[in-house]
Amino acid sequence: LEQRGLLNRSFSTVPMFDLHPITRRYAYEHLADRKTVHIQLINYYKTVSKAQNVNSIVDLWPTIELYHNMNRTERYNEAVILFSNQLVHPLFNQLGVYQQIIELLHALFPEGEDKLPHLNDEAWQAWALNELALNYSLSGRPGAAVRLFQKSNEIDERRGAKKGMSISLGNLAYMAQIPIGALAEAAENLHRSIYFSNEI
Repeated sequence: LEQRGLLNRSFSTVPMFDLHPITRRYAYEHLADRKTVHIQLINYYKTVSKAQNVNSIVDLWPTIELYHNMNRTERYNEAVILFSNQLVHPLFNQLGVYQQIIELLHALFPEGEDKLPHLNDEAWQAWALNELALNYSLSGRPGAAVRLFQKSNEIDERRGAKKGMSISLGNLAYMAQIPIGALAEAAENLHRSIYFSNEI
C-alpha cells in the first residue's frame, strides 16, 4: 500500500498513518458498524498524549481526530468543549488557520449554518456561532459572518447574557459590518456594546 501511494506514514510527533482519500472513503463506506468503530477511536485518541509544542496542524492531529470521532457519534457537547479547551488557542492564535477552523466547526452544524449547532447549552450555541463568524471574517468573508454574529447575539439577548451581547455586538461591528461598509449599523452596534459593557 505504501509503495502504491495508498498508505502514508509520518513520525513527526506521533506515529501517524493516513490512507489516500479515495482509499479512505472506500474503506469507510464498507465499515459494517461505523458507530462502534468511532467509539473505539474515541477511546484510543483519549489515551494519546496532547501535543506539548505545536509547530504545525500535524501536531494537533490526535486531538482533531478525537474531535471528529466525537461528532460522528453525535457527542457534540463533548466535542465543543474539547474544541474550546484544546484546539481554539493553537489553531486560532498560534497557527491562524481560519479555513481549517471553519471546516472543523461545521461538524457542530450537521443541518447547515442556517440551523443552530447541535448543542444542548445555549451559551455554547452562541459561542460556536461567534467562533464561526470570527473565522469567516478573518478569512476574508465578512459578509458571511454578519448573520452568524447576529444569531449569536440573539441567543445572548434571550439569555440576558450582557457580557456575551457586548462581545458579539462589538465583533459584529468591527469584524463584519465595518469591512462591508455598513457603517450606520456598525455605529449603532458599537453604542449598544458600550452600553452593555458599562452596565456590567
